[in-house]
Amino acid sequence: MRKALIPLMALAFVAAAVLPAAGAEKSEVSFGGFVAFETWVIDEDEAMLDTDGDGSWDDGRYDDTDTLWTLDSSGSRFNVTFKRENFKGFVELRPRNDQGDMVQVRHWYAEWNFGPGFLLIGQTTRPVYNPISSSAAQDTLDFVMTYGGDTRPDTTRMPMIRLRFPFSAGQFQMAFVDPAAGNNIRNEFGTAEDDRDMTLPMLEADLNLNFGPVSLNAFGGWHEYEEVYRNPDGDNTLDETGFDIESWIVGVNGKFVAGPFTLALGGWTGENVAAGLRWFIADDRTILQPMIFDGNGDGLLDGVHDTDDWGACIDVSFKLNDRVRFAAGGGTIEQDRSDDQIGGTNGDELENECTRWFVNSTITVAEGFTITPEIGEVDYGTSIMDGGEPLDQGDVLYYGIFWKMVF
Repeated sequence: MRKALIPLMALAFVAAAVLPAAGAEKSEVSFGGFVAFETWVIDEDEAMLDTDGDGSWDDGRYDDTDTLWTLDSSGSRFNVTFKRENFKGFVELRPRNDQGDMVQVRHWYAEWNFGPGFLLIGQTTRPVYNPISSSAAQDTLDFVMTYGGDTRPDTTRMPMIRLRFPFSAGQFQMAFVDPAAGNNIRNEFGTAEDDRDMTLPMLEADLNLNFGPVSLNAFGGWHEYEEVYRNPDGDNTLDETGFDIESWIVGVNGKFVAGPFTLALGGWTGENVAAGLRWFIADDRTILQPMIFDGNGDGLLDGVHDTDDWGACIDVSFKLNDRVRFAAGGGTIEQDRSDDQIGGTNGDELENECTRWFVNSTITVAEGFTITPEIGEVDYGTSIMDGGEPLDQGDVLYYGIFWKMVF
């Protein structure tokens, strides 16, 4: 409970410090937020099993159906905005407790308008965050967050120093992002590295262009770090071996509006995007990471197999009137990794595919109150190879209603 009070006390302290001086320094303070609620039925077919023990996958699998009836603790939020002369501050919290706290910080930053541009320090949305999906479950159900090929990463908000330059047709922004958020890499023996050395921050940039009914976003990110393994040969000598992991991504998306119709398309490609740039959630069925391996068979790690990754998505919506809107979309991702010489086998190629579709309707019940019935499916594919045999990784069908009230 003490941990839960820390962010709230800090927020109250800042508000108390600013409010009395609002008139003297011409400061503005505003509050906002919303509550979201999830009522989903989730029907999951898990990965195939070898039920008869003959070494080959058969039709055996587990089926699991659950009802999710809960507060959307990831999306629900409360925020405060401060404005004073050329400065803006923004603090946003959510009621999420997956780390033992009652609340977590989504945004906490200050931004200075220095004339030709804006300088931001703190935690906020990454420049590579460019979602186009209209799915209500896109931000709530873990298994669909990034697996539709959408142009958005898993970790969407991170500490950074950001420069932003608006212009008449859009804006350009670039950020130097906290490099310590990369996923943990494991080698073929299932052991983690002893250390991870990072020299430079993650570099991310985004260019937004708007031309009437057409808008375009081009973005990119880069990150490099070193995986370090100490005493790799297991003797009594103090030595270590390091491997450089480079992660990069480039992508583009666009939207076209014609009356009540909106068409959005997006795509991206990159290398090792699950490792350094945190593009995927850590789900073993859907992620390939770069592999640090023993290519010579001498018991020492000596090489890296990188992953080649890409994704594409589409979203179509139709606004019937001010109260009803329909949407449908989907996409796919694919990862490839050459695993030759691992385990004494040459020429192996691991592939990972995942596809998704959804259909929904957003209904405005009253101003600030919407409900979104939605049905969708995530197919984890049959692409991971085991002894040359495809493994059906299962799928998830979900349906239900997403509720949202703005206050």
